[in-house]
Amino acid sequence: MELLKENISQFRTPAIRDLVWVLCSPCPLNEVSGLPLFTDAAKLKWYTSHFSLLEAWDKAPETFLKHLNDFTKNHRLGYYFEALMHTFFHLSPSIEVVIANHQIIRDKQTLGEIDFILQEGEEIYHLELAIKYYLQFQNEDDFSTWLGPNGKDSLSKKIKKLKSHQLQLTKHLEAYQNIASRALICGQFYQNNQRVVWQNTNALLKPYMKQSDFIKGDFDAHVEAYYLLTKPHWLSATVVPDESLRLDGKDELVEKMKESFAQKKAVHVGLLYAKGYTSIVLVPDAWPTLP
Repeated sequence: MELLKENISQFRTPAIRDLVWVLCSPCPLNEVSGLPLFTDAAKLKWYTSHFSLLEAWDKAPETFLKHLNDFTKNHRLGYYFEALMHTFFHLSPSIEVVIANHQIIRDKQTLGEIDFILQEGEEIYHLELAIKYYLQFQNEDDFSTWLGPNGKDSLSKKIKKLKSHQLQLTKHLEAYQNIASRALICGQFYQNNQRVVWQNTNALLKPYMKQSDFIKGDFDAHVEAYYLLTKPHWLSATVVPDESLRLDGKDELVEKMKESFAQKKAVHVGLLYAKGYTSIVLVPDAWPTLP
């Protein structure tokens, strides 16, 4: 956790901070998940080998931000994450983008879209991206008990889609049928229980909280500042505070929370304590049912 904070804090441009978060944050899953994961070690190798470039982009971010804007289809979190990585791959001197966002169409039917086929040295591989945030609904290992903050998406659906569909798409491309397919997964899983067997032991453990518990809690005695993490500020701002997201205090946060719940949205919050900074998710008391 501290090393991740240190790595992010070296940079000042929000988009570069977010990219560093992607490259340095642990994948929430491990190999027990049954997915062919792009490893944390491989991501960290990207970070160290591109460190001088990251510094250069941070000092003069215009080119990076122009490409990021060009690659951003819309401002939903997943598209921002994908555009961030597309920009990184596009500007990297050692990673060649062979295919990006390639639709597979057979008999006038779209079967799916390949995120990336990349080449590094002599190796060519297929990479699917995912950024996911889940809350543990029940204290079980089963993927189906991990739900999205809004109570709709589930980890089991995402893993099934990756295994049975997204990571299988290269079989439709004759030239790339035999290359390896991997999933690069980022995000944060929030839970109020111990780590389960398929979770990465290096991933951060963070809680979520019901509305009434938060309102009753004596947070002002310990919290120095509150931050409302609106999308797409769910990357580096979960680890290092972004002052542009700072609220006036708990009362303003409670009002924002009520507004979000009325729109059937959970609330992602940053909390600054004297000894550090963390993030939590606030949900209605009836979660996973939203008002």
